[in-house]
Amino acid sequence: MMSPTTATARDAGGTLYVLDTHVLYEYLKGQYGFGVMAGASPDPNEALRQAIEVLLNTQRVVIPYVCLVEIIGQFFHTNIDLDNYDQWHRLRRVAFNPILNKLFDPSERIVLRTERPRIQSLNYAHLPISKELRDRLTEHYRNRKEKTLRPREPKVLDGMDAQILDDAVCVALENPAWQCELVSMDETLRLAVDDLRRSASNNPQLPKNLFFRRTYSLPGLARQWNWIRSQTP
Repeated sequence: MMSPTTATARDAGGTLYVLDTHVLYEYLKGQYGFGVMAGASPDPNEALRQAIEVLLNTQRVVIPYVCLVEIIGQFFHTNIDLDNYDQWHRLRRVAFNPILNKLFDPSERIVLRTERPRIQSLNYAHLPISKELRDRLTEHYRNRKEKTLRPREPKVLDGMDAQILDDAVCVALENPAWQCELVSMDETLRLAVDDLRRSASNNPQLPKNLFFRRTYSLPGLARQWNWIRSQTP
């Protein structure tokens, strides 16, 4: 499969979308009960799911391997129907197969990034964060509507986020003619990207063409932003 990092793609320009696990989660949400609380609407974010479908069908997309592994675990190994497992698993496979089909689409617009992780991803995870980022995290948690912290908060670059961020950095560095957008709903990941962009002004090893895009601001959703947000817990 040709990668967007080939010479032809580098020279072409445009936008490359690097997806966080959350995008795949929302794409699958509601299918056979996945990710929906008992008693909730079967597919509360249909407009969002359709926007993600359009993105996957029309744009150049990079899916980090860690995101695929994470969403497979969530989709096939949580909330298992043990009493009807065979049928449950068959239905889940039917729902998941379109993602696999897109990864092997001969149009080569969607790329599964499987490169070996760099040591830099460990640096993102364990080196001290900047004072600017600490200040912005402090403001974020102070202004958030929820009055109490959730488990593991305050947090930044926890779990797979450091690797996803490094994959996005690599994609941007390999495609300097493209605008690279990391798509996610993780606010702390947005703050980390903003912090990296500030550092890029003085560090030539960091990309200046990496941006953050909230999942709910994907093309086609601008007019529905407030409504979609009101439907999401």
